[in-house]
Amino acid sequence: MGFRRLRWLAEYAAVRGTALALRLLPAGGRRRLGKALGRLAFGADRRHRAVALDNLQRAYPGQPEAWHRETARASFEHLGRLFTEILTQGWNVPGSLA
Repeated sequence: MGFRRLRWLAEYAAVRGTALALRLLPAGGRRRLGKALGRLAFGADRRHRAVALDNLQRAYPGQPEAWHRETARASFEHLGRLFTEILTQGWNVPGSLA
């Protein structure tokens, strides 16, 4: 088995394991966890935070810097919630293949 395939299998197992763990949480808990993951990403991912802030500055030059930061942070939080929803989508639907 090649390195690329082994890496792919490890990534798949990590995502699947995360999805299974998320499934144990109630929907509200998943949303709160997703929001927290988004905040963590906003604080840790300098490059994408800078891109988001630059885009907001260019699109809304009249808005204050605090508004740009709050909007970017809220966007990251939304992406975190979306991440948890996507991983668990379809598990509560009767007849689901997931």
